[in-house]
Parts: sequence; structure tokens; C-alpha cells
Amino acid sequence: MAKQIHKLTDLKIKALKKPGLHGDGDGLYLKLSPTGTRSWMLRFKIGGEPGKMGLGAYPEISLSEAQQSS
Repeated sequence: MAKQIHKLTDLKIKALKKPGLHGDGDGLYLKLSPTGTRSWMLRFKIGGEPGKMGLGAYPEISLSEAQQSS
């Protein structure tokens, strides 16, 4: 089964209330903190070892910019 990519939209992001990781697909996640701040995170593997990298805060880093980085 193929991965579903780009599940998030700006409207969905603004409507999120539950803290945690919200996946867009292809390793891109929006992290919603308990205080309501939103930031982008990219999860990946290098040589079988998991890694993660912060891409910046939303909306300073837009959805389309974050998707281009993944």
C-alpha cells in the first residue's frame, strides 16, 4: 500500500487542538505543543539509524516550504 502524502492543509493545521505529532506523510510531522505552538519535524533514517530534524515554527515555515524539505 502506498504512503499517503500531504494529508495536512492550512485549515486542518489551524483547527488542530490535540497536542502531539500530526503526520503529513513522507516523514514530515507537525508538532503541536500543549501550549499551542506548532513546529515542523522531519523524521528519517540514515544507515538504518533513526534521526529527526526540526525545520522551524509554523507559520514562519509554511506548509509548502516544509513539504519541499521532506
